[in-house]
Amino acid sequence: MTNNELKELTKNRIFTVYFLKKDGTMRLMNCRTGVHKHLNPTSSGRTDNQKKGIQAANLLNVFDLEKSQYRMIPASRIIWLRFQNQLIKGPLFNQPKNV
Repeated sequence: MTNNELKELTKNRIFTVYFLKKDGTMRLMNCRTGVHKHLNPTSSGRTDNQKKGIQAANLLNVFDLEKSQYRMIPASRIIWLRFQNQLIKGPLFNQPKNV
């Protein structure tokens, strides 16, 4: 599942995601896509190279509702995602927990 498919699936709704972080720990996060309220108004945004890197790494940009900060979730490391009483299994759903 790509980050664009995840964005289309969640459509700016609140969802819960369980994923494997880069450091090997597991993370459960309540988050939402499409949040623009907390962006820095003086920032010029991401460069084209940064946007290409995010797209190539298949990262999903979300707003962490608990910490009120933006986070990047690698779509390839999602265990499961839950929203609107639906459980969507990610690529690592059946993998051992010590991956």
